[in-house]
Amino acid sequence: MQCSTYRLASLACLLFVPVLVIGCGGDMKNAESFASTESMKVSTAGQLATADSSIEPGDLENAEIQRKIIYEATVDLIVTVFDGVPEKVREIVKSFSGYVSSSSLEGASGDRRTGTWTIKIPSDQYSEFLDQAGKLGELQSLREETTEVTAEFYDLEARIRTKEQEEARMLKHLEEDTKELKDILAVEKELMRLRSELERSKGQMRLLTHKTDFSTVTLFIREFRDFEPEQRAAFGVEVKRSFNQSINHISELLRTLAIAFVVLFPWLLLFGIPSILLTFLIRRKFKTKNR
Repeated sequence: MQCSTYRLASLACLLFVPVLVIGCGGDMKNAESFASTESMKVSTAGQLATADSSIEPGDLENAEIQRKIIYEATVDLIVTVFDGVPEKVREIVKSFSGYVSSSSLEGASGDRRTGTWTIKIPSDQYSEFLDQAGKLGELQSLREETTEVTAEFYDLEARIRTKEQEEARMLKHLEEDTKELKDILAVEKELMRLRSELERSKGQMRLLTHKTDFSTVTLFIREFRDFEPEQRAAFGVEVKRSFNQSINHISELLRTLAIAFVVLFPWLLLFGIPSILLTFLIRRKFKTKNR
């Protein structure tokens, strides 16, 4: 009886163990699926949290890639008194850490005067400088132009980096693998070509960097149209100016006459000489008949 009971118990264990294993396997699979699902939920929640935060979509890109923009402006002003204007322009430019790349002043004492300045200003102070420059006189016109060169800038930067890597590989190849003279000369020739392109690209990069770092402002200031100077020029100065103007007018007249003669000379050859000969023959014939 005990033997029979033992056999029944053994048979029950044999039947129960596979069921337990299958059940545990199913539970393990369910656990893995659950972990995967929860992981997806956490990831999705993180994305939603990022989307709901104050970070703008382009902030991550802007953190690595800064926009490159060229700013240019032309400012036209008028003033009633031109005295002291050049000094004020230099002071304002200096206060904004800029510099004058070119300038010209026209007019003398007793005449209306004008000044033109081409100014380079750090781009981060471009707007503030325009505000200050506009206070030098009465604004007549303001023209602004912006050119974005972000793609061009980073494309050029990538090309420079690629050429530098290629140069490093060629130098390594020249030192380690090149043995024969013809191979050395070929590699050095290619290196010269590559370095020439690299220097040209670096020059373009320097120019583009300067244009984006420093904005260009052309400042044109002129005295008021109906301006009359408080003091007239000296008598001797006026006589000298009048004499010089007369000489200039005479020179211009002679120049015009010379050009007119050059223009008419071929026509004189074509029609003038035959007309003179014909007139001479007619007069001679008429005199002969009268005799």
